[in-house]
Amino acid sequence: METGRANKTEMEIYFMIFEKRRRQQIREDLEAVVKNVFEKQNQKQTTLQAKQEAHFDESMEKSQKMIRRLSDTVEDVLDTYQEENEALCQVQKQIEDIKRQEQKLLGLIGLYQEHIELVEEWIAEHMPAGSEGAQEAWRQQHQILKEKLATEGRFCMIDSIGMPGEVVDYRLHEVIEAIDADKEEQGGKVAKIFRQGMIYQGNVIKKARVQAYKKG
Repeated sequence: METGRANKTEMEIYFMIFEKRRRQQIREDLEAVVKNVFEKQNQKQTTLQAKQEAHFDESMEKSQKMIRRLSDTVEDVLDTYQEENEALCQVQKQIEDIKRQEQKLLGLIGLYQEHIELVEEWIAEHMPAGSEGAQEAWRQQHQILKEKLATEGRFCMIDSIGMPGEVVDYRLHEVIEAIDADKEEQGGKVAKIFRQGMIYQGNVIKKARVQAYKKG
């Protein structure tokens, strides 16, 4: 009986040793598996990180190329804008120069018109008596000159203002003198022109200076 008990104890010892070794082996196997899994995971992580870095580098390179292209485009646009702005400034300067020359030309035409009117007045007031024929010849030549000036002026969009008998319009006429009307229908109309006015392209450059009949 004691022998059987001894055998049982010995078997238990063997079993315990075997079980310990089996657990140790299982532990080692598990550690190996876990280590292998971690190594593979690390490899995947390293590979993924390398791919991400490569993709990031590629994206950065593409972005830098795009930025350079955009920068070049912006510079081209700015250069074009500067050139167009300089051209526009030049055009504006030319327009201003033309306007100044235009105003000088209109002033010269107005002065020429006044001289013609002064000549007409001088003919009427200073021609000697008995020279009606010469006076009429002067008037005819003067009238031809006035008509020529008016015709050329219309080609340049210049019109004269002021005719006896027309209704007074304060946008066009500057009434220097008002006189009583002999007839009722004369009231508010131009009686005499002292100096003709001028319209250029629809704008009044100079009002006509007139004598007008008073309204009844």
